[in-house]
Amino acid sequence: MYLETQIPVFAPAQDILLLHSLELNGAIRRVDNSIAGSADTWTAGLIWQPVRDVQLRANKTRSIRAPAVTELFLPSSTGFEFANDPCDVNFYQQGTAPATRKANCKAAGIDPTTFVSNVVNATAQGTTSGNANLQSETADSKTFGVVLRPRWIPRASVSVDYIEINVTNAIEQLTLQDLMDACYDSTNYPNDPACSSFKRNAQHQVTTFHDGYVNAGYLQFQGIQAGIDYSFPLPRDLGNLDWRLAYLDTRKLTTKIASASPNEQDGELGTLIATPKGKGTIAMNYNKGPFSWFWQAQYYSGMNFNNQNTPTSQDILRVNPWWLINSTISYDVARSFTVRLIVDNVFDKEPPYPALAAGTGGNFAGATSLYFPGIIGRTYVLGADVKF
Repeated sequence: MYLETQIPVFAPAQDILLLHSLELNGAIRRVDNSIAGSADTWTAGLIWQPVRDVQLRANKTRSIRAPAVTELFLPSSTGFEFANDPCDVNFYQQGTAPATRKANCKAAGIDPTTFVSNVVNATAQGTTSGNANLQSETADSKTFGVVLRPRWIPRASVSVDYIEINVTNAIEQLTLQDLMDACYDSTNYPNDPACSSFKRNAQHQVTTFHDGYVNAGYLQFQGIQAGIDYSFPLPRDLGNLDWRLAYLDTRKLTTKIASASPNEQDGELGTLIATPKGKGTIAMNYNKGPFSWFWQAQYYSGMNFNNQNTPTSQDILRVNPWWLINSTISYDVARSFTVRLIVDNVFDKEPPYPALAAGTGGNFAGATSLYFPGIIGRTYVLGADVKF
């Protein structure tokens, strides 16, 4: 079932200073999944333009993501994994709840001040599989903002929006590391379900484990997104310029896996994902006749390797901000034939040192993904479009 309504409201011309226009919109859908169950998703929003130059907008939405086939039915397979054992002498003071971790390790009969865990440097054998009992993820989001289009600056607009997203029942692929962290950082030890997912022998060494997909996470995001658009013709018929500036300020990004303590990830260059507090782009597009030139600057703010690190736990705590410049030149040789030259990372900018050492256990996915253009260096692509 899908219902949608839009209710535009227009005021008489004499009242234009009080209410120029108001638009309401909404939609609702009933989803019936034979495996994950049924759910209602919906959205509601409004756009209000009290005067010609100002537009206010707001939206509230509930959405879901049904589990994928792999997450549900991945066959059980044998795997080998490392883990930074929370009870190891090198890791018992880390994590999001060091005091709880230390106390739980002692309750397990392990002295974390002297214990050396084999799984830190040698893999343990276990199994991984899907989970046919998964439910759909649920996300509640809301945004509200303003768009300014001052009439005295034609073809210019400024927008600012607040964004908030809360995801519950998030589907996570837990690793041995995640399970051990959730167990020993839990206030419900040893009854936390994560604690039954791995086994230790009489010497407290990890001997086996089972991990896979579970509805065990949540995510909270808050951010402010701003943009400026301005286009204008150059004097003496020299062409046209279009400018675009966009910036996202991540105010909060909190994740939680299973019963582990919440993890603040904003401004962190983590092992799997990098989340700069601030990132933005400045783009310019010039065109005159058949010729056009596109120029873009990308910005990423500095980040901590891990928000739990302190000056006594790591020598280098963070990486510096990073800029990247890209450019494209194109020319319409004929109405149906265009050639273009794309140059990415124009100034051959390398990733900020030592970004590629951000991971642990050889896992640098977060830094590699963010700084990939700097890793491969300046690149050139010559292309052509032909229309028939």
